[in-house]
Amino acid sequence: MDATRIRDTRLRLRLTQPQLGQLLGAHWVTVSRWERGEAAPSSFQLDLLAAFERSSRRDESAGIGAVLVTAGVVGALALLLGGSSSSRRPSRRRKAAGPS
Repeated sequence: MDATRIRDTRLRLRLTQPQLGQLLGAHWVTVSRWERGEAAPSSFQLDLLAAFERSSRRDESAGIGAVLVTAGVVGALALLLGGSSSSRRPSRRRKAAGPS
């Protein structure tokens, strides 16, 4: 992924450089360097960026900045990567260990 695609993806998601950096585990200055072509994301970060690029073409991506600010990184990642509460299985609860 080249510098222009990284920047375009971020802008389509309406994220700031610090917000994208937070999602990818990078400092905003590093994101800026990626967007100028002075540095390159790791393979893990490139995979996430590719997923973000795909999701940036969906309608719900427009509010990802608000999700990041209000729900934090986990909520934003869940939205970006297509997770929803309806598709998750309920967690299994263990029986409490107690006297039999």
